[in-house]
Amino acid sequence: MDDIIVDLTQQETIEYFDFVNKMKLAPARYTAYIAENDTIGILQYEGLAAPLDYYLQSNNIEFPADQMLKLGGRNTIAVAYSQNTKQLYANDEIIKSNNLTIPTTYEDLLGILEQLKSSGVEFPVSGMFNNNRDLAIMFVNIYLSLGGELFKDSESPKIDYKK
Repeated sequence: MDDIIVDLTQQETIEYFDFVNKMKLAPARYTAYIAENDTIGILQYEGLAAPLDYYLQSNNIEFPADQMLKLGGRNTIAVAYSQNTKQLYANDEIIKSNNLTIPTTYEDLLGILEQLKSSGVEFPVSGMFNNNRDLAIMFVNIYLSLGGELFKDSESPKIDYKK
């Protein structure tokens, strides 16, 4: 396969942690915030991560224990769920005109993309991503799902960033 080139330059000018200031307003603009893993520490530090236990218990909501992040082993401050799910849309006309079938795995998708590129389709795939960070997350998810490894050992990256 051809080398995959990913451009991760930042194009947005919005303050990433702008939500913290909005959550501190009185009255708060948010009563709930769906956070990513990297924001939980910030929410805790700012005193904005309130325990969810009362809400979960009073509404009879249960999650498996391994999906709940507990502070000090007692207070539930987060519940894990799958945010980075993506949908794949296929153009039947392009697929059928090249005698291909709709892919069902990432490996199938990559194989079809290679075939479409070699048959002259300039951009055989596109995706809807909110920002470059989403694209980077998707790259890592696909890379790991295909058996890639991010680190040679506990400290050295395995990906050659210069390619």
